[in-house]
Amino acid sequence: MVKLENYAGLSKKQEDLLKKGYCHGSLALFNFNITQTDFTWHTRTSYGKNGVNEPILSSWIQYKQGLAAWKAKKRTDGLSHFIFDWTPKDLVPNLKLKSECKTLKGKTEPSFSLEYTHPRAIGKLVFLGSPLVVKGSLTTGQAAYGLGLDGKFCTESQKLCAYNLAAWWFRKHSRLVVKHIGTNTDEITWGNLELSYYHKLSPKVHVGTRVINDIKGKSTDFEIGGDYKYDEKTVVKAKAGTCGGIALGLARQLSDNLKLTLSTALDSKAITACDLHDFKFGLRLDYSQ
Repeated sequence: MVKLENYAGLSKKQEDLLKKGYCHGSLALFNFNITQTDFTWHTRTSYGKNGVNEPILSSWIQYKQGLAAWKAKKRTDGLSHFIFDWTPKDLVPNLKLKSECKTLKGKTEPSFSLEYTHPRAIGKLVFLGSPLVVKGSLTTGQAAYGLGLDGKFCTESQKLCAYNLAAWWFRKHSRLVVKHIGTNTDEITWGNLELSYYHKLSPKVHVGTRVINDIKGKSTDFEIGGDYKYDEKTVVKAKAGTCGGIALGLARQLSDNLKLTLSTALDSKAITACDLHDFKFGLRLDYSQ
């Protein structure tokens, strides 16, 4: 049997392949990371991200002690984020507990979650916010196949405000996931049908695709992309989608500690019209010690 994932992790490989490594939209992005045995410190500076024309700085620290971990993050736009993780394997094997608190612009969002892993199933419950919202998910499988359920219940409205279902097929180098994603928070009805696929063609080449169909609106969007490991220090990425965007990315390990990432995004209509002035560009530096 392949490794069982929780609901959020079912399509993570596809999503990471189509999202990570593309830093366009940020004129400059710098990450600085120091990791010791039990302590991690990370700082990040970005400029021009999401149209914000001023630097945004963030920093977080993490400390691990045995089966527990503490993490704190602070950002110059006012965000504060605190996390406490505990895995009490001596008391309850395979149980993970997490407590979080986010504060931004005077709004505080506390949450508490617990996740239990069984050889054939993974269940998770999350309690968050005020008024209370309860989220739950369950994945189960046999051999290379399985199902997943994900939902959210709002205590204020006394309604099920999220209802998602997934079916998955995992092989050694392939992943196929089909999801129904509920979009109507007032009643249970048909929403979006999402199909995502990931395949490792070789140790150097990975491809992925995602297709989303609005069942009621009868519209379909898709995205396809992949990466190629040119050598031990260089990875090239590309993706395209029905929204008209074509993106290219290049990651280069400049040294043992420093990594450079470049990416750009173009509108396919601009390419056919030979108008290449409207494009996005991004630069990112990652330093790890």
